[in-house]
Amino acid sequence: MELGDFPDPEASAWIAFDDTDDYEKGCTTFVMYNFIKEFLKTRSEDRILGLPRLVRLNPYIPFKTRGNAAVALKVKVEDPRELLELGVNVVDEFSARGAKTSPGIVVSMTSSERWFYYSALSDVVPRELAERLIAKIGAIRWGGRGVIGGLAAIMAELGDSTFELLSYRNGEERPAIDADILARLSELTEPFTFANMDGKRPLIEPSTDDPVLFGIRGDSAYHVMYVGNTLLFLLGAKPRWLLYETNQGTGVNFAVAGKRMYQPSIASGRVTSLKRSEEGHVFMRVGNDEAVIYRHTGMAGLVGQYAILTGGRRPGLTGNPIYVETLFSINEAVNIRNPRCPKCGATMKSAGKGELRCNRCGFKSYLPRIVEGQYGFREAVPKMGERRHLAKLPERVGLEGLSKIFGMPRRWISW
Repeated sequence: MELGDFPDPEASAWIAFDDTDDYEKGCTTFVMYNFIKEFLKTRSEDRILGLPRLVRLNPYIPFKTRGNAAVALKVKVEDPRELLELGVNVVDEFSARGAKTSPGIVVSMTSSERWFYYSALSDVVPRELAERLIAKIGAIRWGGRGVIGGLAAIMAELGDSTFELLSYRNGEERPAIDADILARLSELTEPFTFANMDGKRPLIEPSTDDPVLFGIRGDSAYHVMYVGNTLLFLLGAKPRWLLYETNQGTGVNFAVAGKRMYQPSIASGRVTSLKRSEEGHVFMRVGNDEAVIYRHTGMAGLVGQYAILTGGRRPGLTGNPIYVETLFSINEAVNIRNPRCPKCGATMKSAGKGELRCNRCGFKSYLPRIVEGQYGFREAVPKMGERRHLAKLPERVGLEGLSKIFGMPRRWISW
C-alpha cells in the first residue's frame, strides 16, 4: 500500500532517525527524545506503540561517527506525512552538523524486511539498496546516508534485547558522578544492570560534548530506571530521560559473521604463529586467518595453542586481519618423558632408533615414552571499558529474553 492511500486513521507507522551526530557533539537518541516530546504535545501517550528502539549496527563501518546507532519508534498516526514533517523539523533543530554527518529519516508502514537489518549488522550497505527497498515497500524518506541506518532500525528483530535509560542535559554543565555511589548502585542491581563500571572508573558518562548526561544499561527496565532516577536525585538534576529497548550486549552481529573487509568474523584453529610488538600488541595466525589483539584490551597475554575468536575485519598492515573482541583459548602444556626401568626403577635413557636403555642395570627395551598434558579452557573478553556496544557480555548468559517478561513500564519518558 502506498502512503498516499492511507485509509485507516488508527493505522500504525514507524519513524526512524540516523546519522544526526558528529564525533564530538550531538546524539541521535536526543533527536528521538525531542521528537517524542513534540509528538506528545498534540497527541495522547496511547498513540505510542511500545518503547523506542536504540539499534546498534555494524561497528566496523569506516564512515560511522561514534556508536553507529539508529533509533526508531512505532506510533498510531492519521497521516504518515505528518510524522516526516515533524521529524524534519526536529532534526533541523537538534542534529549536529559535521564533516561526516548525513542525517536521514524513514517513515514506513511495515517492519518485516528482516534481511535488511541483518545486512546492516554485518556488512557495508550501499545507500542505493536502501533507496530501492524504501521504494518497494512504499515508505517515504528524507535526507542523506542516515536513511540506511533508519531503515535498518525499523526492520530490526529484537528477539534478545536489553534496555538503556538515557538522561539528558539542556546546556548545563555535566555534574560529576560519585564513583563510590555508582559502584554501590551497581552492586545492588547486578546482574540486572551491566557496564556501569570498569573497575573503579564509571562508564556511564560520555566523553564528548553531547547532550547525554549518563546512560544506564541492563536486562530489567525497572532496575535501569531505579539506578537512573536515584542518580538524578543525588545529582540534583532535572529528570529528563528516555527508556530505550536495544540490541546492546546481545552479540547479535556475530549471527551473520563473514570473511570480507568490515564484517564481523569468527575464526578457529591452532595458533601457528604469534608475535608481540614493542607496544605489547599480539599478531598471530589462527588456522587460516590473521588476527590482532591490542594490548589495551587486556587479552594479549591469554593466548593458548588453540583458539576460537570473534572480532571484526578492518584493513591492517597485511591482508584482511581480524581485530579480536573475544577469545576462547585452550592451553596445551605437553611434557614427554622417558619411563622408569621396570627392573631397578632408574630413569631410562635413549639408546637410538627408539630403543631405551637403563644405565644402572643395563636393561634395554622399546617401552613407549610417557606423554603428560595439562589442558585448560578459558574465555577472555576485553576490559569492560574496551567492549563494543553489541558485544555479548558473559554477565548476561542465562538472562536472554528477560526483557520480554515484563510489559512496557507506565513511565518510560520524563521531561
